[in-house]
Amino acid sequence: MSVFKQALVAVAMGASVSVAQAAPVVYHFSTSSVITSGNSASPVAALLQGSTVSGQFSYNPQAPLLGGSGALGFAPGFAIYVGNNISNLAFFGLSGNVGGHSFTDQVGSALVANDNPNPNLPGDTVSLSADPAPLLGKNVGASTTRPLSGFQVGDYVLKNVRLFWTQADGSPAFLNSFALPSALPSFQGRVALDFALASDPLNTANADYYANTVFFSGLTASAVPEPGAIALVGAGLLVLALSARKRASATSQP
Repeated sequence: MSVFKQALVAVAMGASVSVAQAAPVVYHFSTSSVITSGNSASPVAALLQGSTVSGQFSYNPQAPLLGGSGALGFAPGFAIYVGNNISNLAFFGLSGNVGGHSFTDQVGSALVANDNPNPNLPGDTVSLSADPAPLLGKNVGASTTRPLSGFQVGDYVLKNVRLFWTQADGSPAFLNSFALPSALPSFQGRVALDFALASDPLNTANADYYANTVFFSGLTASAVPEPGAIALVGAGLLVLALSARKRASATSQP
């Protein structure tokens, strides 16, 4: 193989690795159809029973730190990453569908929790949230204006979408700091869809914000290679195929 061909193959093969390190990266995601609900009596889980969630988003591991969640008025123990322009947003361009219904959100945030060295903090967690998630027990009126473009199913309107990966009880840690990971976890996570009653936009019933949250398990997210990287990888494989064919032809001649 010529030096040029060797270089082309090396660049093409390296491109498949560099794609995972590039920022931002587009991910496709999907879930299984297993559904559980924060409130087993909520009808919204039954309305979506048997559905799966799928879609795509962009993730930037080089996004800047906004601050600690406790200092910003949210549940303590998380580092929050947002960004202030398209070049450094942490989580953006979310689009997806569930049970024939679609949702989109242009700007979200990424949260990281790490329980080392403080075991009182949440276990290792990476969470991508379309909109800020209220504290547990904090009841937010459904009329709150949010940039999420959701949908209504029955008497329930979608208010937030959260994708997260959490260290299970007894499982090994997968983070060693509060920094955003260079790539999202490869193990399965969960998707949470937070619904509120459309018939009570002011939440006069003072219902728990998470009373109608529906969880989908089996979340997987796969990075989508950039078109240029795909072309390079294809070129490298073509060179390898032609080289192998040439060698096979040469050895078959008497």
